[in-house]
Amino acid sequence: MSDNVAISSNISVADGKEFDGAGNTLYMDNMTETGGLALGLTVAGGEIKNLNIDGQNQASVNNKGYRAIFIVNPQQDVVIDNVNIKGVLYPLNTGDMATAAAGAKLSVANSTLEGWTSFAGLASAEFTGCNFGIGTYYPGEAYANSLVKPYVTTVFENCDFEKGYYIDLSSFAGDKVTFKNCTVDGVALTEAMFENITVTSNPIPSNLPAGKSLWYEEGATAKFDKIIIE
Repeated sequence: MSDNVAISSNISVADGKEFDGAGNTLYMDNMTETGGLALGLTVAGGEIKNLNIDGQNQASVNNKGYRAIFIVNPQQDVVIDNVNIKGVLYPLNTGDMATAAAGAKLSVANSTLEGWTSFAGLASAEFTGCNFGIGTYYPGEAYANSLVKPYVTTVFENCDFEKGYYIDLSSFAGDKVTFKNCTVDGVALTEAMFENITVTSNPIPSNLPAGKSLWYEEGATAKFDKIIIE
């Protein structure tokens, strides 16, 4: 991209190709599709880098961007570097993965993701030097705006989470979720910071108990012992 661009429908990044935003902003502005079909970049493998994605300039939820980066059946690794996303529900999300390559991995570095980050159908995922912030898509709904939901083995390294963020393991089917040298609002993340919760309705409680910084939810087979803190 040589300049800021406003889109009304998605841009497809072909398998193995590179999308370099060159530091510019992709505005998901007055999207033609509404709700879950309002996509920014659809990706089948390759690299997205040096890009800002912003869906906040639309007052109407129906015309805002819903998924900023949508991964569908990748045939090779998906690499995201220096990408900052706000104003959408899902900064990063996976769709149909039925024919994804068996070894396809997700690697995200030096990026800011505000909202609900969720990914499945991959061999593994890693996030390095990333910031996870509470989004603004649905005002007042903490659950939708502030969670990461991994379905696969995942490593977070040198990442920072905004206080009140929610780690959802309710559908986790991987080996471990590892936090290496991570922080919450700049304070070193420890096991004692986690507070268990079962989400049955929105919003999740707005006030964490004293001394707690992150919510987490267990699944049928994904208990707290799936979380490793280094």
